[in-house]
Amino acid sequence: LAVAALDGLEFGVRVLCAVPDAGTPDAVVDGLDEAVRSRLLVETGAGRFAFTHAIVRDALTHELTIAKRARIHRALGEAILTVYRDAPDVPLAELAYHFTEAAVLGDTAAAARWATAAARAAAAQADHRGAIAVLDRALAVIEAVEPVDQAARFDVAAAAAERHYALEEIDAVTVGA
Repeated sequence: LAVAALDGLEFGVRVLCAVPDAGTPDAVVDGLDEAVRSRLLVETGAGRFAFTHAIVRDALTHELTIAKRARIHRALGEAILTVYRDAPDVPLAELAYHFTEAAVLGDTAAAARWATAAARAAAAQADHRGAIAVLDRALAVIEAVEPVDQAARFDVAAAAAERHYALEEIDAVTVGA
C-alpha cells in the first residue's frame, strides 16, 4: 500500500504490479483485495483503485524515509515506462512527478527530461501555468542536488523561461483585446 500511496490517490494495478517494491503481481492483487475489504481502497474501474481517505495515503507515505520514497518514485516512473512503452498516451505529468521526486537520488537528468516533456504537453493544451509549475518544481529539486547538474538545470530553466514568455504574450493579447 505504501507503493500505491506514492502513486497517488488513484492508481492502476498494472503499474503497481511492475514495481519490484510492491511485491509479486499475485501479492499485489491479494494486497489490494484485502485493502478493499478493509475499506482502505475502493475500486474505481477496471484495474483502477483509489484510497478512501487522503489521510490513509498520507499516513502510509509519511512512514517512509525520503530516500525510500525517492527509490519508490523512481521505480514507479520506470514501471510507467514499462507499461506504456511507446503508447501515444504516456502520462507525461506522472513521469515528471515521479522522476522529479526521485531526483534526490542523483538522476536529475531524468527529472529534467520528463519535466520538460510534461511542460510541452501542458503548453500544447494551453496550460502554461501548469507547465510552469512542473518546471519550477523540477528546477527546485535539480538545484538542491549537489553537485548541480548544470545541463539539466539549463534545460529546465530554458523551458520555464519559454513558458513564462508565452504566458506574458497571452496576457498581453488578452489585455489588449
